[in-house]
Amino acid sequence: MTRIVITAPFDPRIAAELPGEVVTASEAETGQSLGARAAADPVFAAALAEADVVIAELDRIDDDALAAAPRLSLVVACRANPANVDLAACAARGVEVRTTPGRNADVTADFTLALLLATVRHVPAASAWLRAGNWSGDDVFEPYARFRGIGLSGRQLGVVGGGAVGRRVVRRAQGFGMRIAVYDPFLTPGALGDDVQHLELDDLLATSDIVTLHVPLTPETTGLIAARELALLRPDAYLVNAGRAALVDRDALLAVLREGRIAGAGFDVFHDEPLSPDDELLRLPNVTLTPHIAGASDDVVVEHSRLAAAAVVSVFPPPPSSSSASPHPDEVREATAPDAESRTQAASHREASTPDPHEREHHVTATATADVVVLDIEGTTSAAGFILGDLYDYARPRLDEVLGRDGDTVRAARADAIAETGLDADASDAEIAEALRGLMAKDVKSTPLKTLQGIIWAEGFAAGEIHSQFFDDVPPRLHAWSEEGIRLAVYSSGSVASQVPWFRHAPQGDLTPLVEDFFDTVKAGPKKESASFDKIAAALGVAPDRALFLTDHPDEVSAALAAGWQVVALDRAGEPWAGADFAAPAVASFDEIEVTR
Repeated sequence: MTRIVITAPFDPRIAAELPGEVVTASEAETGQSLGARAAADPVFAAALAEADVVIAELDRIDDDALAAAPRLSLVVACRANPANVDLAACAARGVEVRTTPGRNADVTADFTLALLLATVRHVPAASAWLRAGNWSGDDVFEPYARFRGIGLSGRQLGVVGGGAVGRRVVRRAQGFGMRIAVYDPFLTPGALGDDVQHLELDDLLATSDIVTLHVPLTPETTGLIAARELALLRPDAYLVNAGRAALVDRDALLAVLREGRIAGAGFDVFHDEPLSPDDELLRLPNVTLTPHIAGASDDVVVEHSRLAAAAVVSVFPPPPSSSSASPHPDEVREATAPDAESRTQAASHREASTPDPHEREHHVTATATADVVVLDIEGTTSAAGFILGDLYDYARPRLDEVLGRDGDTVRAARADAIAETGLDADASDAEIAEALRGLMAKDVKSTPLKTLQGIIWAEGFAAGEIHSQFFDDVPPRLHAWSEEGIRLAVYSSGSVASQVPWFRHAPQGDLTPLVEDFFDTVKAGPKKESASFDKIAAALGVAPDRALFLTDHPDEVSAALAAGWQVVALDRAGEPWAGADFAAPAVASFDEIEVTR
């Protein structure tokens, strides 16, 4: 029986329905290593030694913890970013890592609107003024003039980041009658509805009454809002940040607030936490402050419990005859596979595709000297079964709705789909969707289908409803190559719109900062034609013999070789092209590839 050790706060009803034996142990507030806890507690050590799954929020999963849990095959970090997990150590031992993205998205969106309202209506200042006994009969209308604020209806809210929190803020703000503008380079126009305007960052800052920040903190977004961007805000505008403090340059922000160059700001996050008593922010009258409590809600525990349960069920599905199930089976099926049989098949595929950590060899069998490594996805970085199962299942029921949208991209894809499937020009959305589902069943590499799937998947990733998957050997090698100065790019038949969120929402963390460019069959051409590789080399500014392509498809190997590229084939057990005849060196994992410049 599967042994599941839970140290994170967890909903007991959901824990009772997990498919296995559950052992709970309260999490150390200090976030110490599970290995240290095991060393100090024989009872906990015995539970950890038999654990197949660990679910943790603060406890560190490091080398010591992994050594204490030799059976461990799955770690679920109850957070969007698995900062408590040593991903490289897990990858080296073949331990899969899952996260709970979007666990606090709803309550954070709620709080963002609360902070926004408190800021523009001066609620904290008015409350403090009243409690101090300042309201007197001498001027009963004094607070009416002193704390006059703005209404929301008809005002423009600029949302920076249209992910899980951002899109929820959009929906809530629309309920107040606000006009919405969004900046998110990963979203296609219309992704959040026809009433949402998509703007470049500068335009959004210059035209919005209130700006709120909801992008992940990456090297690219650190200091996203600096002196130049703050200068674009109107004097009557407000800035709200319940996301990450480092998105905003602190010195530039203090100068703007100190000089009254914007109307005010509301912050739940800070560059230094807790704030020191002499922090200037505490003395500024035009700032509303809260102590990093946007996610402080019992509902977050319930949500991350549900998401963690879905992750466990997707890897360790209950037997078909078992009555054990996730407490929200419809939601689990949407996020993973649609039924018990397909979940079992997906789990079997993962088992076949992921080598036993004690059996996997870590020796180099293929070498290359290259400036750029270009990656295929399906069967190379990620299991084909996951894409053809989980992602296809998510896209199928959503094709009709996307086809009905009004936008240049969708209209073009609709016309191309009609031409490709031989339907009449006046075919209905339902007829087109059904024809496209037929192409999906045959895994036909259809450009209009890939375009529509890309829209659907990008929105699903942003909402935290679907998650990507990478073989355990891939992320550590990508980090290592990038640190060694080797450029990385992606070339997949899936649209760029689906590739970017796939890498952005990796369980091991955001991988997009490592990738210089993304190419699909629209941008570069068919993958079985050498001319496509010529086009990619030219776009990357690299000589063909200094480029390395990694793929699992024999025909793609031949096309890249014909273009003068170096190629290493991935021959992974359980993948569609396993055991094929490759015209290039073949390896079973990225661990066996050595790339130097």
